Amino acid sequence: MSSIHNPHYALQPTTTMMWLVLDLGRPLGDPRRTVARIYEVEADEVEVEWLLDLPFPARYSSPVAVVRDLQRREARSRSERPVPIPHRGPPRAALMSRDS
Repeated sequence: MSSIHNPHYALQPTTTMMWLVLDLGRPLGDPRRTVARIYEVEADEVEVEWLLDLPFPARYSSPVAVVRDLQRREARSRSERPVPIPHRGPPRAALMSRDS
């Protein structure tokens, strides 16, 4: 999976209890670059404020779990894209037999 070697999303700490989730595929000035804000509720629970319309829960066990979910979705969406099939004409043998 290429997203592990080249992550699409990153955590940026803003305080000791708050992080931003950034979409590294978007340019710096793009308002959609910040995907979510994460707030620590307890030592093993964070609350997520999604800034984009994404189908994810509002609570996770850690900020890393949030990014993992996003990366899984990204990898899944890439694998579901249709595979382009090159268009080629019929083989020459088929054309020759049709002419006979």
